[in-house]
Amino acid sequence: FRDILRSRRELICQRLDELPDVFSYSKPQGAYYIFPEIKVSHVGSKQFALDLLQQAGVAVTPGSAFGPSGEHHVRMAYCVDDDSINLAFDRIEEYLKKVA
Repeated sequence: FRDILRSRRELICQRLDELPDVFSYSKPQGAYYIFPEIKVSHVGSKQFALDLLQQAGVAVTPGSAFGPSGEHHVRMAYCVDDDSINLAFDRIEEYLKKVA
């Protein structure tokens, strides 16, 4: 199970690395989620998360749910399969192209 989560962590980091103008992050060491900072223009993490859900069909948790220091971040879980991670990032990339 640890190897599977490690592989998924590497995949989500790889996909985030492909969007350096959108997200900035620190590689997680022991969690099953990542907490990237939103670098693109946005109103707040809650609205950013709602936009991703409604416009791209991708669910993330707004960082503001974890307190004031979480604002301008989102929580992305990687306890899902590789196909789900790739589909989510494909959708995020398509959404970002439309709003850019």
